[in-house]
Amino acid sequence: MITFSAPFKDAFKMALAMVIAYAIALSQDWGTPFWAGFAVAFCGLTGVGESLNKGMLRVFGTLFGATMGLVLLSLFPENRWTFMLAISLFVAFCTYMMGGTTRWYFWFMAGITVPIVAVTAEPNAVYDFNRAVMRTQQTTLGIVVYTLVSILIWPVNSRRGFEGAVRGVVDDQRRLLSLYMDHLTGTSEKAASGQDAAQEATKLRADLTRTLASLPTKLDQAELDTYEIWEVRRTWHGLIGQLGALQGTLEAWRQLFHELDAVDAERLIPALPALRAELDARLKAIADMLSGEMTTQPTLHPDLACEVDRDQLATLPHFHQSAVLLAASYLTRLEQETRALFDAASDICGLSTKHTVRPALGEPVRPSPLDPDRLIGVLRQTTVLWLTLLLFIYVPDLPVASALVIVSAVFVMLLAAHPQIPVRVFLWPMAFGIVLGAVAHIFVMPHLSSFLGLGTMLFVTVFSLVYLLYSPRHLLKRYFGLAFFMVLVSIDVPQHYSFLTVANLAMVFSMILGSLAITQYFPVSLRPEDRFQAILRRFLRSSALLMSTTGWSRERAPSRLQRWRKAHHLSEVATAPGKLAAWAHALPPAALGSTTPARVQDLVTSVQAISDRLQTLMRARDARQSEAMVRALREDVRGWRISVQGIFDRLAVDPEAADSADFRARLDAKLAQLEAHIEAALDGEGSRLSVEDGENMYRLLGAHRGVSEALVAFAGQVPTIDWSRLREARF
Repeated sequence: MITFSAPFKDAFKMALAMVIAYAIALSQDWGTPFWAGFAVAFCGLTGVGESLNKGMLRVFGTLFGATMGLVLLSLFPENRWTFMLAISLFVAFCTYMMGGTTRWYFWFMAGITVPIVAVTAEPNAVYDFNRAVMRTQQTTLGIVVYTLVSILIWPVNSRRGFEGAVRGVVDDQRRLLSLYMDHLTGTSEKAASGQDAAQEATKLRADLTRTLASLPTKLDQAELDTYEIWEVRRTWHGLIGQLGALQGTLEAWRQLFHELDAVDAERLIPALPALRAELDARLKAIADMLSGEMTTQPTLHPDLACEVDRDQLATLPHFHQSAVLLAASYLTRLEQETRALFDAASDICGLSTKHTVRPALGEPVRPSPLDPDRLIGVLRQTTVLWLTLLLFIYVPDLPVASALVIVSAVFVMLLAAHPQIPVRVFLWPMAFGIVLGAVAHIFVMPHLSSFLGLGTMLFVTVFSLVYLLYSPRHLLKRYFGLAFFMVLVSIDVPQHYSFLTVANLAMVFSMILGSLAITQYFPVSLRPEDRFQAILRRFLRSSALLMSTTGWSRERAPSRLQRWRKAHHLSEVATAPGKLAAWAHALPPAALGSTTPARVQDLVTSVQAISDRLQTLMRARDARQSEAMVRALREDVRGWRISVQGIFDRLAVDPEAADSADFRARLDAKLAQLEAHIEAALDGEGSRLSVEDGENMYRLLGAHRGVSEALVAFAGQVPTIDWSRLREARF
């Protein structure tokens, strides 16, 4: 029996779907049938669910954009500037919305469809309507054709890939938990491979970050081609949320290890060995259930109480006590989160009689409704749109001017979603696509006299492009090759041939690259080194503002504006490390100077530590505190807060001013003074404190110390960066 490779199968399916889509469009005398071909080319993915998910987003996005285009044309039929303003506002809205959802492709299609309907409009309004309908029906045609082909010929189900990714996350988290437990108990330090364990943990964290970010999209795809997943989709969404919460707790727990190195964790938390064994068994059982290896639900142990030995705890300094209690609270959350994961996996696999969707513990910080980086993408998109619209209006006889507006909108919206991509990466794939399309248009198409020849040419070209450029590193060449081939061969009814078609489109695309290159520096610089520094400054300013909120009076509720500002800056602090990591990978060697990429990554890691500790501080401050202890320690906490806030403000203006030794001395002095006053306050109030109030106080103190430690660690990483080279003007 002949076995075909995955590249062969995907290339064959896409080529066959392309031929069928063109055959139907031409038989119905539909103009510009390459719209149907675009739908096949850009939605034809490996799995049925992936293709159907992207196809539906393309169809509904196109329909929404076409409708809005017609609405705008009807509202402003004779007012050019108001019409242009309305178009730019709608496309800007779509561009901004792309950054806040896994279904970004819907907003992308809606945004690029409005210029297609509006800019190519004719004086006859009936033609405008026909164009909108034609684009929508041809897009739908391409999606339906490819979906049927992918279902009938070598169907690939998305379920296996999705469930495999979830099991991979569970296995990686199980391994990461084991490494963290080894570190906490000193096992990894005694082993000869302790450094290898640290490197493995770093790799696991990076892999988990990437995979967890992709799970919501994979679930969207699997829902569409697998009824079993669709039936319990809410539980799957809950499970993915729990996996994210578990990862957040693991990382927050890891941030405490430096402070726990001086204590004997096993002596202070007697249940630690039993808890470790139980958590490991739960994660293994979850992976086994999801892989189908279990047919009956395993039995969980009762809730394990992560109690701290109070007698042993009392012998430690107060800040060590706070670190131990905070670690115990994280262990308790790990127990609760793994139990919720276990219940969700049991529900999904049909091994449980109760089917409830548990909310994720420790919900992540909600993104701010006004993200500055997404607004910068909108500003770039609006600048390019107006630049091309003005060229369209004021440059007489500009060839294929509508293509200039439409295609530039496509490119700039894609760059808004991935701003780290430099414009130059489009140059060679674009040149490849133009040459390929030009050869087919000039030398092949005039010799084809029937659809048999045309279909053969289509099949061979599409199959060859997909098969030969199947590797992900050739993705841009493949997409540009397909797109330019379909545009330049100009298959239509009736058929026209002209060298000017190739020359005009080549000129237009050079103008598009020029406009994109200009907007990489104006009105806001999108050089990686500039964006990296800007995001770091915003992070430090937001950190300073969050520190100021810890001085708000507990007796008076904050105003709505204060709550909004706090939520915005909390979102900035939570999302900045991920943004910095993305821009760090894009930094060119010329901007690094003597700095190694590893040093930049260490700086980003220290920013992540500050982010985690600040979020922990915000949560700890929201917990109930003893009023007597708050009054006794108010001045000391205020002095520490002002000192930390001042350091953040200073670093936001000049990161090179970071002095790790000076920060260490200043903050240690504040903390030593605070600890002495805690001792005095406990002598007077300790007997009257409830257990809950005492633990909440220690957690709050531990959060304060954690921010200090993370800030000092960040200051230690700052001198390793070549800041003068990073700021250097460069083109």
